[in-house]
Amino acid sequence: MTTTSRPTPGHPKTYQRIPNDHFRPYRRGLVSENLVLVPINDPKRGRVLFAKVEERTFDNLPGHVRNAAWAVVMEGKRANDMHFSVRVGHSSDMVVVSRLIMGAKPGERVLNLGGDPLDLRTTNLRLKQIKATNSVMTARQRHRQLQQEALAQ
Repeated sequence: MTTTSRPTPGHPKTYQRIPNDHFRPYRRGLVSENLVLVPINDPKRGRVLFAKVEERTFDNLPGHVRNAAWAVVMEGKRANDMHFSVRVGHSSDMVVVSRLIMGAKPGERVLNLGGDPLDLRTTNLRLKQIKATNSVMTARQRHRQLQQEALAQ
């Protein structure tokens, strides 16, 4: 009798790998041929979701990100069940996975071109500068930058 193992959040060896439908031979080296389907439990809605991440990108994520259970966090008070972000970490210090994948810095925003928050392929994500419309945002950015420079020294 054989049993099929189900993907378990936080255990990358159980994650399914599938061909990447965004892969093109002329992109060899830029885009992985395979995708990793990262399972995400959503107990509030009684479902399991799967985030699509390019295999090379997934392998390059820090170990604590790859080996942690990912979560969906609803954005705002929208009634749409698909308006969320994929995050990793503990409740006090959760990080948006798409920002990690794209290496976003403060003042940058990650856009999801296809509109599916579970599609975390680099071919579907773009970085965009945030234009600071008020002096408070600019002051916060300057403060963060000064803190980072002080830590670097």
